[in-house]
Amino acid sequence: METTTQNPATLSIKHFARPENQGRLSQALDELSEVLQSYLGFISMDIVRPSGNPLEYHVIVKFKDVRSLNAWLSSKQRSEWHKRLIDLSSKDLIVKVEHGFANWLADSRSKSMAPWKLDVITWLAIYPLICGLILLLAPVLAKTSMWMDNLILTIILIPLLSRLVMPFMFRIFGKWLKA
Repeated sequence: METTTQNPATLSIKHFARPENQGRLSQALDELSEVLQSYLGFISMDIVRPSGNPLEYHVIVKFKDVRSLNAWLSSKQRSEWHKRLIDLSSKDLIVKVEHGFANWLADSRSKSMAPWKLDVITWLAIYPLICGLILLLAPVLAKTSMWMDNLILTIILIPLLSRLVMPFMFRIFGKWLKA
């Protein structure tokens, strides 16, 4: 059985800038994004710039698995960045860690991503999977009811989609999703 260390992991952080440090916090987050590009297991970092609250920044950092995320969280480099960001913030950070498929949808809450784009890549992921599974399992599915067919297909489809296909789709289409 697969453990949660093999599932994608997302770190979601809200930073609240001090008014006098807003520009410096924004710049520091951009620099951190560049630093993370070379970090083992790093997939992406999205920064949702202030809209409703002009001092609130929402940062979504994705790693390929929990092990990679934990390695970053326990690193000296992360500790140094944390101190730097805390110095620019007006109050404590709000931190949330998510695992599995749900964390891939964190981007859909971002103002920078058009929901229709997420729909397109989800369809591009699901359609070939369903077609392939139906072809592969045709001998078994021919002997079962529609209800059992759907049960079998979804039992196989969901883990494939959440652990393999959607992380792959986000790596391939990540820039387009944010454009």
